[in-house]
Amino acid sequence: MRHVWVLLISFVSVLLLWFLSYEYLPNEVAMHYTNGNADQYGGKFFVMMIFFILSFILLLITYLFLLFDNKNTNKQKINTPITIFMIIFTFFINISFLLNVKDESLKTEKFLFVLIGLFFILIGNYAPRIKKNLFIGIRTAATLNDDTTWKKTQRFGGFIFIILGSLIVLTSLLPIHLAVIFSVVLLPVGIIIIYFYANRIQKSIS
Repeated sequence: MRHVWVLLISFVSVLLLWFLSYEYLPNEVAMHYTNGNADQYGGKFFVMMIFFILSFILLLITYLFLLFDNKNTNKQKINTPITIFMIIFTFFINISFLLNVKDESLKTEKFLFVLIGLFFILIGNYAPRIKKNLFIGIRTAATLNDDTTWKKTQRFGGFIFIILGSLIVLTSLLPIHLAVIFSVVLLPVGIIIIYFYANRIQKSIS
């Protein structure tokens, strides 16, 4: 219930943020950019409603995540960090858009990579604490069939996620197109490494 109130307060805060900023926005707001140049505009009320709906959906997804099998102790361990991240992410997309409207040269989209990287680091720190279950954690045939494989894989996977997160944070220093390419490549590479590690541990045990 505590998380629900926090999510509700967060949504109300997003509404207040837009209401306080509304009169300072231009009547036509840039909605899409190509090569750094705005090529699509929308009325500020229309844009505000889009962000209201987007923020509501993000926070609703978080609420449903908390609601589903909330009695599972493994999920309770990660409820707080997931809630915190989703609230920060929701505020980020709203604030970054408003800042870009004020100054299009800020390129606040790069901060998104920092946020995503920090999320992976957060998950990596929590992964070793997750006990074997069917809902969260690194779930493969190897980890679900053996407790030792599960524990070692969660610990190793957590370490990989921390490395991935740190690298994604560093990609924010690159040009945006390179940052996207590196980020898209890093995630599957990390997952493949974890998958092969889990299989190797299972084979060594059996």
